[in-house]
Amino acid sequence: MRYMRVVRSIQTTTWLALLLLVPRTETIGADLPAGNLGVAEPPAHSRKTLPFRPTGSSIILPGLTESVRTITLSAPSDGVLYELNLVEGDTAVSGQVLAVMDNRIAKAAVHLAEAVARRTEVVAEAEHNVHFTSRLFERFELAYKENAVSELELDRAHKDAQSARLRLDQARRGIAEARIQLELEAARLEAHNIRAPFSGRVVEIMAKVGQSLRRSDPVLTIIDMTTLRVELHLPVYWHGRLTVGDQYLLRASEPVNDDIRATLVAVDPRINAATHTMRFVFTIDNRT
Repeated sequence: MRYMRVVRSIQTTTWLALLLLVPRTETIGADLPAGNLGVAEPPAHSRKTLPFRPTGSSIILPGLTESVRTITLSAPSDGVLYELNLVEGDTAVSGQVLAVMDNRIAKAAVHLAEAVARRTEVVAEAEHNVHFTSRLFERFELAYKENAVSELELDRAHKDAQSARLRLDQARRGIAEARIQLELEAARLEAHNIRAPFSGRVVEIMAKVGQSLRRSDPVLTIIDMTTLRVELHLPVYWHGRLTVGDQYLLRASEPVNDDIRATLVAVDPRINAATHTMRFVFTIDNRT
């Protein structure tokens, strides 16, 4: 695949010709036939940094270079792609809305739920009725003690006060339920958005606005280029001679033509029986 300068902006999984430049006195062996990945300790006179250009006495290894985080974002549900907010090559920020499925019905549901949740005047009216009926019952109690009203009238006033309190409780529950419904509708609306899970670059867009998509159909691919991952298959000779956690120089082929500092993060303990090699995994800090 085509790629740009590694230290700046590798955009996809890329095969590079790489030399491992081992610190101190050791490096990948010279004086071995080109392409020979057999087990052999480099002769003393070859323990130096190898020249960049491949020669008959140096080994050039194909290294798989890729971003550590690459993801293809898919349609969250069946529907029509309504918006695309970026083009290929644009940089996205974590959490940014990259694309939107048709969300017009969901928006309408949110607006309706907002209107219902704002109907606080129902609660205010119920509170007023509670205050009025409670005061009225208190007056009827005083009047009953003075034999000014009948027991039936007192009971009716008490019942009205209780009913007002029940209506207030119902109004408050209605508002609480409306707010929960609003949260639910807002979540359904949010489900139409395709957001960036991390900051990175949009490298490929697979869908078009207005296109009907099924759930899980790919929409776009985004990669995080801040850290790159490199795999090298080295002769078994190098097992134990390279230390996980240490930094080493990788010299990349054209068009990079540069030495790249990488950290060894893992060594696969399995040995390839055909090539007698092991897989060494490096990471490259690509932020500078």
